Amino acid sequence: MINLGQEYSEENLRAYFRGWDVRPQSNIQPQIPAKNYVFSYDNWQTLVVNIVATIEAVRVCPDQNRAMYRLMADEIRKFEKRVAQQNLMLDHDLKNDDDVCRYKSECEAEIGELTETRQRFRNALKRAVRADDTEKICEYKDEISLLTQRLALMHCHIRICNSIVDDEPELELKQRQIYDLALEQERRQQQQFRYSNKGDYER
Repeated sequence: MINLGQEYSEENLRAYFRGWDVRPQSNIQPQIPAKNYVFSYDNWQTLVVNIVATIEAVRVCPDQNRAMYRLMADEIRKFEKRVAQQNLMLDHDLKNDDDVCRYKSECEAEIGELTETRQRFRNALKRAVRADDTEKICEYKDEISLLTQRLALMHCHIRICNSIVDDEPELELKQRQIYDLALEQERRQQQQFRYSNKGDYER
């Protein structure tokens, strides 16, 4: 299970959004204000971070944000993927396609070096087995295991880099849809509020 940190725990998020859960004086369903969905971004990293934050907002308060929840249903299913993209971009300060491609190339180069090193240890392990050198056998197996884990991590990072590049148009479109829906919801809320208070002014 991916952990975003204590500040993103379900308890803290519920407490943060609880201030919006006000009791309506009419049948109007309260919703998170549009301003909390409308964000600007100047690079891919900011875009992904904000998409993840929006997913968290609608997951925590789905009943208050039904239209937004429907819009984000596909992104909610991809939540772990988006968090992985976000974490990689934050950890390695990847902000645009050049950064992502550069880091991918670094991962590919490291994979080549790790593969060669692991093969040398495998060859050494074979010699140690023939010599029945128990100490060396354990040492080489441990080194091979660590190298294999590092190789798996680098392959995983390459897949995430590819997904970031592939998903950028989809995320930009989703951000525009979030923006449009949020503003439309706010416009409707304002109209409903004026209508629900019209009687008070007339009295």
